[in-house]
Amino acid sequence: QELVSFDEAFEGSVRRFLEFARCHPNEFRLLVRAGLGVDAEAEAVLSRVRDAAGAFVLAELRATPTTYLRIALGGWLSFAESAALAWVDSLKGGDPKSEEVDDDAMLQLLVDALQPVRRAVLHAAPKERQ
Repeated sequence: QELVSFDEAFEGSVRRFLEFARCHPNEFRLLVRAGLGVDAEAEAVLSRVRDAAGAFVLAELRATPTTYLRIALGGWLSFAESAALAWVDSLKGGDPKSEEVDDDAMLQLLVDALQPVRRAVLHAAPKERQ
């Protein structure tokens, strides 16, 4: 079995995230917009997905899950959800001034947005990288 690089695995995960958002826009909106306390079951699902995504990234980057890195990764996760929500909303085609952002461009945006997290891992204090 061939090993997959972090970049390939991460890109595949982000692609599946965007495919879910595109194919199930109402469910995606419900999950992302629901907010804390609105629906305990939806919040629990979203919390598990966020935790799993964060754990995957930190494990694949071989990073100790410090508070600093969890903050950085939480920022990326918030950005990814917000950006995907805006993207899904733009796909409805209701705004004639809004051009469609294709799937590949959206994927690249979210992949590129992880760079600050990767830099945070590289620049973590030596005791945090152990």
